[in-house]
Amino acid sequence: MSRSIIRPDAALAVDDEALRDLQNRAIRDKTVRTLLEGIPVETYRAYSRDFAQFSDWCKRQSPALPALPATEVSITGYMQYLDTKVNDRYPCKPGTIERRLAGISWAHETFLNQKGVITPFASKLLHSIKSRRIKEHEPGTKMAAPLLLADLRKICLHLDAKRKPLAIRNAAILVMGWACAMRRSEITALDYEDIEQLSGEGFMLVIRRSKTDQLAEGTMLPVTAEEDDLVCPLLRLKDWLEIRGTGRGPLFLRSGWKKSAKRLGDKQVQLLVTSLAKVAGAEPTGTNSTFSAHSLRAGFITDAVQAGQQDAEIMKRSRHKSHQVFMRYVRPAQTVKKNVATGFSNWGKK
Repeated sequence: MSRSIIRPDAALAVDDEALRDLQNRAIRDKTVRTLLEGIPVETYRAYSRDFAQFSDWCKRQSPALPALPATEVSITGYMQYLDTKVNDRYPCKPGTIERRLAGISWAHETFLNQKGVITPFASKLLHSIKSRRIKEHEPGTKMAAPLLLADLRKICLHLDAKRKPLAIRNAAILVMGWACAMRRSEITALDYEDIEQLSGEGFMLVIRRSKTDQLAEGTMLPVTAEEDDLVCPLLRLKDWLEIRGTGRGPLFLRSGWKKSAKRLGDKQVQLLVTSLAKVAGAEPTGTNSTFSAHSLRAGFITDAVQAGQQDAEIMKRSRHKSHQVFMRYVRPAQTVKKNVATGFSNWGKK
């Protein structure tokens, strides 16, 4: 039996290449917009800024070099530009160069669906730059100094002396941020609805989305009352809610108690930690570390390690997916109590 050939309706056929190209671009643009909506705002800004700087450098070359898609020559030339001293100073640290490469890679994966733009040759060049900078004794990347519990107590004593609405809000931010090992983006994203099962014994805090939870599956953290009222997250939250109220919306507002105010921003949390640590007389540990918003998270992990808590339990609280990344928080100078070599002179003796 012969098979008949089914021909498409002429009205539905798209033979015009220009029209087909427009159609493909429209679908592609919509797809890209959807992808961008799933990226955290701060991450998008950082990657966009890094790629824009690379693109601008490519345009300024004579002749101009391609940026999207970029070539190996474009990328390695840009890396050498960032590694060339100007007035006896490098324009970028190796870590910044690595971050710029991440922005370039992100742009290609997002807009061109192209992976592997950072070639093995470019990776070897980055390794060479890092090695040479170390030999030149260039200071490394500054790490967030851990804000330890003793420092947190000093800050809370300072805030309690004021007992003003903003001081009460600030105490709640710092104590909750520390006790839940939160990133500043997680602190600012909190809404009143994220406080569940609030009672005299504690509450459940819902982290709806985080750096390691891009799909917003969410995490629930149990927060219990502490014997020390000074650093009790339950007490601090209740004090703040008496001022803020129980309405829906951002948990922490920029103007403290004004419900019409906007949500607290990342930069405000950063400034809050650095300024209050300075006023309270807290000193960063380490020769190349400084306080930042991340100090709350680092402080909780450091104190938990020193207290002998199991790594798995700490990681569950801090929501780390990688033990390798988690170990970066465990500073050698702050974990001497867990030194595996302690008492080695007695090894093998009965």
